[in-house]
Amino acid sequence: MLAAFALLALAFSPPTLHVPASQHRARCIGMKAVNINGNFPVTEALAEYANQKLSKPIQKFSSMLNGVPELHLKVESRANDVDRKGKESHVAEVTAFCVDKHVITAKSESDDMYAALDELTDTLTRSLRKYKEKKVDIKETRKRSAKDELATVVLEDEE
Repeated sequence: MLAAFALLALAFSPPTLHVPASQHRARCIGMKAVNINGNFPVTEALAEYANQKLSKPIQKFSSMLNGVPELHLKVESRANDVDRKGKESHVAEVTAFCVDKHVITAKSESDDMYAALDELTDTLTRSLRKYKEKKVDIKETRKRSAKDELATVVLEDEE
């Protein structure tokens, strides 16, 4: 009876697949790619659009990120510019925390919140890519200097 129950449990359980760590972290984020805060009522359509746009760079660089990034949406009035006096400015800024305690912030400002989110996505992608390339360059420099140091030690030993 117990063996039959175990066999049924195996038959109806979903198949398990090996998932790489980067994809696992992206799946853990799920539908909510960012935590959204705003000083105005954030509509569901706007939140869905923000999650859709920001999920691509977050998933691509998920191995570097620590947790879910924070997205702050603001509507500010522009009173300092004569041409735009009384008009509103839509500001979107995101704060992403890296695994090695590095903080990456990106900010964009536009007349339309959707345009600000588009620009923010490009800025965040660029910032994350530059930080990743910087880390890779540092690693390669360390490897290269270690190889040079080892080669000089070997040459000195041969002489």
